Amino acid sequence: MNFNPEDFNVGDRVWVHDAWSGYSGAATVTETDARSVGYERPDGGGCYVDSHKDLCRHLDVVEEKEPPAPVDSYHERKFDQGKSRIDLIPGEALDALGDILAYGCAKYAEDSWKLVPDAKKRYMAALGRHYAAMLRGEVVDEESGRPHIEHLLTNAAFVTYFTRRGE
Repeated sequence: MNFNPEDFNVGDRVWVHDAWSGYSGAATVTETDARSVGYERPDGGGCYVDSHKDLCRHLDVVEEKEPPAPVDSYHERKFDQGKSRIDLIPGEALDALGDILAYGCAKYAEDSWKLVPDAKKRYMAALGRHYAAMLRGEVVDEESGRPHIEHLLTNAAFVTYFTRRGE
């Protein structure tokens, strides 16, 4: 919840930071209920702000003519909660994946891995072969000269690709 409507009363002077409309300035509360606050701007415009839905709107009660220091501005906000955290993937893993993909491009063709018949099953088998080699103590794949773990990672990426697409 961005704000608590119970903190506002009809007639309160508020400062509005409204990313949706682009308005940032003084307003007066015109109505409140358990979930929302209605306000009117000096120019006659206004809005009805739902505390559970309008995550880009921020209301502050003010006593003075100058606005309170904003907690953050619209441009400083990033609504990425619940999104994938790509930034947490180690760069070394991305480098390894890129190296094996480059090797595959030279050996076959770019993106040809997507065209392999019965791809998911075959990449699972390849993943298993590289894992088995690692269990036997082998570190480097003899054919490519690259570590088995990098091939395993790449095959896991391919299987993930097909799995997420429902193939």
